[in-house]
Amino acid sequence: MNAPQQLVSLDSITTFGGISVAVVGVTNAVKYALGWSAPWVALLVSVICCVGGAFSRTAIPNPFEIGLAVVNGCIVYSSAIGMNTLATAAGNKLGTPGGGATAGWAAPHHERRPFFTHWF
Repeated sequence: MNAPQQLVSLDSITTFGGISVAVVGVTNAVKYALGWSAPWVALLVSVICCVGGAFSRTAIPNPFEIGLAVVNGCIVYSSAIGMNTLATAAGNKLGTPGGGATAGWAAPHHERRPFFTHWF
């Protein structure tokens, strides 16, 4: 068995768990880096990933396939919300807000922007 050469691969991201983790990671990274705390970021990332998958199968997917990809994006979004909520609750249970991450280098020292916080 060969060791994986990268953390995320095309094979891993095309699974339900892989794409859900990718959405949580990208959404939280964007939120942490740019200060965007809107839940639409996760929905946008989810739908873009799923619709992109539909276009990767064929050059021009039919409308049904695109609609199905949007539905899959909504399901991935729901899964990502659950993952983020669990991670936030676990961080809060440990006694640190949102997992205890500190503010980034561009943020003022008195401001705390934890990595895991509620999206709503």
